Amino acid sequence: MRCKLKIIVAHEIPSTQATMTTLRLLFLICCIGSFSACKTTQPAEAPANSKVLDMTKTPSLRDVGRNAYILVDDRPFSMAEFMKAFRPEDIAVIKAMRKEDAVNKFGPKAADGAVIMISRVRAKYQNQEKLRKLSSAYAKLLDDGASDSDFLYVIDKRPLFKKIDARLYDIPAEAIKKVRIKNQSFVERKYKDKQKKWAIMITTR
Repeated sequence: MRCKLKIIVAHEIPSTQATMTTLRLLFLICCIGSFSACKTTQPAEAPANSKVLDMTKTPSLRDVGRNAYILVDDRPFSMAEFMKAFRPEDIAVIKAMRKEDAVNKFGPKAADGAVIMISRVRAKYQNQEKLRKLSSAYAKLLDDGASDSDFLYVIDKRPLFKKIDARLYDIPAEAIKKVRIKNQSFVERKYKDKQKKWAIMITTR
């Protein structure tokens, strides 16, 4: 409730400073896991030898200015447009790009740095397409009408119960060694979950 109140206050003060404050709040919310995850650290569920990306050295929103160039799913947004279009829970991944790097990549419009975000919708789609290419059994489940709500994703024997979209997004396809499908009886017996129909067992290299 406290986080939502702060977002509302920022909406009521549609200034550049208020928007950057909201972005920083969103970044903090992502990092502490109140909503979705951002690419800042190696996921807690992943073992130390996992090939999940370690983003601990990623620039933070403190490295960008109040007129940062904002991209969501590769589409540019003004700060006002971003505030109207998205809620914190709509974002799966958020990262910052320092001013020099942003200008090199996007040109003068990113002179104040860049904030790059991936929506949960985009992350979910890309995750499914990535795993679809690695497992024909997984692809068949999707083609037969199954969805993420039916799946318990397990990375290196560790189940994901939160921040699922972001944590799957963090794993590049080349880091995945194998994808196996386990049925509902396995899910219930192993993980005590009676809601999920299949376990998607992901082993990283």
